[in-house]
Amino acid sequence: DPAALAAADWRVLAQHLVDLPMLVLVAALGLMMNIGAMEAATKRDANIDRELRISAQAAAASGALGGLFAALTVDRTMLIRRIGGHGPAAVIGIALATGLLPFLLPGLLELVPRWLLGALLLLVGSNNLQRWALSSRAQVTPIEWAQVLAVAATVIIFGSMIGLLAGLLLACGHFMALYG
Repeated sequence: DPAALAAADWRVLAQHLVDLPMLVLVAALGLMMNIGAMEAATKRDANIDRELRISAQAAAASGALGGLFAALTVDRTMLIRRIGGHGPAAVIGIALATGLLPFLLPGLLELVPRWLLGALLLLVGSNNLQRWALSSRAQVTPIEWAQVLAVAATVIIFGSMIGLLAGLLLACGHFMALYG
């Protein structure tokens, strides 16, 4: 819409152009970490080239339609697998349902009790906490497990971005201590 473009404050956009490279870096780093987490969760090697291409196409489509950056998430993918969905058709079906249902049936979400959505959120969170923080203890060294707990605590206290940074710093420090 030309009127919307004319109403935009281009000076504010210009001030934030320096943030774009960092945004791209964080998005790419997050995507690579999610691909690694999916490989660990599914116990299968991912085709990284394919994942990067699909993520780029999803991001372009989302941006063209005015949406936010679309990214692979381990939680949703594992939830789809737990309810019996496998392969691209299940993911595409869930994505279409998630994207189109609010427009086709806008009052549908009002019919779902809030406690049910809260219970689903608690279920996914507790399963992830159990799987990644508690079950991993037998598979890693005590130092690595302490790092897992430190990152989890950092995410809980300070948020995801600080937790991501803490995890990267701890992993790099651990790598340097082992191989440096």
